[in-house]
This record gives sequence, C-alpha cells and structure tokens, in this order.
Amino acid sequence: MGIKVTASQVKDALKATKDIVEIVDDAVKLAEEHNIDVADQASKFKDKACGVLKNAKRSVGERVDQMQQSAEGKKAAEKRKEEALTRCLPPMDAVDFYKAFEDAVPADGNLENGYMNIPGYFAILTMPSSRTKDLEAYKNVFVGAGSSLGLEVYKHLFGLGNVDVYSDFKYKQPMKVLLYVCDQDRVQAEASRLCADLRAFESYNHWDIED
Repeated sequence: MGIKVTASQVKDALKATKDIVEIVDDAVKLAEEHNIDVADQASKFKDKACGVLKNAKRSVGERVDQMQQSAEGKKAAEKRKEEALTRCLPPMDAVDFYKAFEDAVPADGNLENGYMNIPGYFAILTMPSSRTKDLEAYKNVFVGAGSSLGLEVYKHLFGLGNVDVYSDFKYKQPMKVLLYVCDQDRVQAEASRLCADLRAFESYNHWDIED
C-alpha cells in the first residue's frame, strides 16, 4: 500500500528536480526551422512561463493552418501526429498512473526516488469518452517534461501544475498518459517536437504563452 502523499511533499520534491524545460518556446523555434514564420514584433514581448511569446504562437498557428490547407501539408501533419502518438511507452489511464505513483512512494517519503524517476517527456490526453480508442481523436492535450518523469506527470494530476489537466482529472474525464523516455540532454528538443506535432500550444499549453 502506498504512503499518503501531501502537497508539501510534492512541492519539496519539485524544488529538488530540474526546472521544466521551455517546451513551447522551442516548439516555436522548431516551427521557424521549418520555415513557419514568426511575427517580427515577437521580440518586443517578454518571455512568460515556458518562454513563449503570444504573437509568436499566433503567427505559428496561422502559418500551420495555411500549410495544412494543402493536401500535402495536411497529410504530413497527420503523419507527424500519428508517429508522435505511437513512439511512446504503452499508454496508461491517468487514474492508473496516479495510483502507480502513490503505491511506489518510498518508505522515506522521498518522491524523487519514486515511480518513473528518470528523465523524459510526456503528453496527457483528455479523450472525448472512455470508449474512444484512437489516441489521435484526443480532445485536449498537455505536453511537459522534466528530470523526474513520474513526478512531473503526478504533480499535474495532483493539482500543482496545469489547471486544465487537474480539472479534467478531478472531474473524472477520460485521460491517457503517454510517456517518452530519453537522455536528459535530449529532453527539451524531443518535448518541443512533441508539442509542435500535437499542437499542444493551441490546447492546454496555452497557459505557457499568456500574461
């Protein structure tokens, strides 16, 4: 049986882990590398949260929409999305992940040494219904990353991270957790790519770009 986890424990553990990488910021840079222009005036805005600029995100989103109007662009985007959703570890229900994390809390209560204490990145999908099997049909998505993968996912479900993810979990929306393990020095680049492929900055990562 797992040990009861407190908000204080989670906060203390998070202080000891590396900061969440600027995922959405790099997603914008990735878009630029693929010739998706970012507005010139973007540099006038200060970085907020994950370091993304509001007008940069808007410009990227508009450019992506333009690209996807063509059959070729739409097909390429769908392919990237499909591949992004299949290269993860076997998807888990959010409730199962939450239970697995709490059941694996060490006897000393050190959350850093708990479930999935490895570097990586993740996507939390909110599905239209519990009967939906196709991951590409997700309703909303949040992308995150960190040096302790399990703790990073857990904090959002626990209520110390993204408010939309927590609300969905609290009100028992059907959710899937997708885990991607990689070396620490690749976490930011890979998570940024996932954010771009799933267009997470237009979903629950929108908080990363708002004042």
